[in-house]
Amino acid sequence: ATVAETGWDFSSRWSRSGGEVGRNLSLNTSQATHVLPVDLNAVMYNFELTLAAISETVAAKSRLATILQEPRAASFHSSSAAAWAQAAARRRDAFDALFWRDGLGRWVDVWLQEPGQDAGRQPLRFNQQASALEQGRRTPTIADFATPLWAGLASPEQAARSIDAFKRSGLQGPGGVFTTAKTTGQQWDEPNA
Repeated sequence: ATVAETGWDFSSRWSRSGGEVGRNLSLNTSQATHVLPVDLNAVMYNFELTLAAISETVAAKSRLATILQEPRAASFHSSSAAAWAQAAARRRDAFDALFWRDGLGRWVDVWLQEPGQDAGRQPLRFNQQASALEQGRRTPTIADFATPLWAGLASPEQAARSIDAFKRSGLQGPGGVFTTAKTTGQQWDEPNA
């Protein structure tokens, strides 16, 4: 059910094997609950900024456009707006530390446990080294590029590097952009979407 709720049902994105040739890719290998998705966090950042703007607008009856256009320069007068703005700022500050991979020039989903590790009843833990190794093997998804740019999370340098990485990603094809560049037979993998 978790994979279906992501809107990416079903895709190599949620499989540790990433749809590699010769690896088993099925609904049984899906591990969506072990992934911190780039796009979800970018959408949540935008959502938090939007709630801050709405709260401020309700309180002050103005400033919506200003806050959304220049969120870092905005000052908030209502406590609700300030709380949402602080949540967005915390997410923005953590976003690059968790998702940006300088060597790849793009953001990547983060896996919460090492490959093959059985979490059992233990809480999932982020392993930066294991995650970075996995992400080097995983084919990029459109979410790695588009969502952080849309949400305004990219610095000018990151935007330029991400666009360059996108051009090399294999995601551009006849008729548009694929969600992934893996042909696996899954619903959201190339050539289906």
